[in-house]
Amino acid sequence: MDDATVLRAIRAYGLRPAAMLRVEKGYRNESHVVQLEDGQLVNLILYKAEPDIVQTIRNANRAAGILVRAG
Repeated sequence: MDDATVLRAIRAYGLRPAAMLRVEKGYRNESHVVQLEDGQLVNLILYKAEPDIVQTIRNANRAAGILVRAG
């Protein structure tokens, strides 16, 4: 996805982007790291459309949560 579209998406969340920092592309997603005007960093992740992707994301988040709680 192009930078202008990513910045529009960030603004749609009510955030104020200052700079695009990096893009990392994976098999199932693109990760766009953006610095906001207040210095905070946000990561907009765009997932590939595929069957059951929402459940796959939920499962990954659940597994990550278990690992965080386990230390």
